[in-house]
Amino acid sequence: MSASNPTEIVLIVAPKVRSGITLVVFGLIVVVVFLFVVEHKFKSLSPNVFYSGCFKMWAHRGYFLGGTQQNSIGSFQAAFNLGAKAIELDIHYDLSLNDYVVSHDFPYALKDGKLLLLEEVFKNFSTSGFFWLDFKNLRRNLSSDSTNKAINRLVELTKKYNLKEKIIIESPDPIRLLAASRRGFFTSYWIRPYIDRQTLQPWHYFLKVKFFLLYGNFSALSMNHIWYTDDIEKVFKHIPIHLFTVNNQRRLVELMEKDSVKIILTDQKFYSQNTCIEGVH
Repeated sequence: MSASNPTEIVLIVAPKVRSGITLVVFGLIVVVVFLFVVEHKFKSLSPNVFYSGCFKMWAHRGYFLGGTQQNSIGSFQAAFNLGAKAIELDIHYDLSLNDYVVSHDFPYALKDGKLLLLEEVFKNFSTSGFFWLDFKNLRRNLSSDSTNKAINRLVELTKKYNLKEKIIIESPDPIRLLAASRRGFFTSYWIRPYIDRQTLQPWHYFLKVKFFLLYGNFSALSMNHIWYTDDIEKVFKHIPIHLFTVNNQRRLVELMEKDSVKIILTDQKFYSQNTCIEGVH
């Protein structure tokens, strides 16, 4: 073939171009169908609600503003003594211990010179209320095998103290959170819908969140209350929302009135404020 013959070149190249265009068109059709299916199913999604009580104000790491160390037996006791119906606490699964350590950070914060294990919290407060477990290392750096061991340990603890219906597990990693959801635990998918205070995440971020809500059977979405704007409320209007950490009275009243907001964490003594109908709790 002579390279200078344009007709022959077109005859050779044209089928390849048509094939490439066909693949692109097919890919676009698949994407459009996927988007349609996710959006359609998401509109009718009805999550298994963890908490729908009228006492929405929960104690963030217990009550520690009086000088008690946060995430400690003392702070949890203080919160319940002040009337809190539930507490939030930070936990890490420690593979070497095959147990959960109560601490916000790693290396772990000691309580009275020693590690505080989740079992001690359950032992002391199993009949006191509900628990929001912020599972700090339930992320990709925790292997699948370690994740299964962690969930198995939580199954043991909740069975021992009859708490499975009273805890919710939170993580920003939907893949790891699936392991808890599939074992029948209530789960909250931690999201960040804004890149900064003004800039929404791109559309595919919200598609991912919707997809995992559908696929993961998660019970709620959790986020910083500053990110729960009118735009986000519209997107997730039928999804239970758990918010942290509200210490402003005006913002608290605003959020408490929203039906989709089920739990609000606070550092303040706001626990008695509620949306109860008189005589019905």
